[in-house]
Amino acid sequence: MKDNFLLVCESLALKMLSNANFSLVSVDMPISAKHDDVSGLCLRFSGEILSNSMPCLITITAEGKCPEPLNVLVKVNCEETVFGLNLLNRIVNFLS
Repeated sequence: MKDNFLLVCESLALKMLSNANFSLVSVDMPISAKHDDVSGLCLRFSGEILSNSMPCLITITAEGKCPEPLNVLVKVNCEETVFGLNLLNRIVNFLS
């Protein structure tokens, strides 16, 4: 039997790492008394725009309970606004 936090974390990380050239920087797994509540799970990824070597940071936060569909919040932090918006749209598409 696997932990629900680990299942959700593994699923999100595999989708991100298999669709884009990012590195997983950190994972925040909150301690909860409820085993099916993954609220507060946060994964941080880092990458680089190849044309100008600018860093790009992505934060994915999950909210909700495991038997139900989760609400996933994606934030992209990048100096290139147009690139960051396009990247955000692509991430949302392959995570949904």
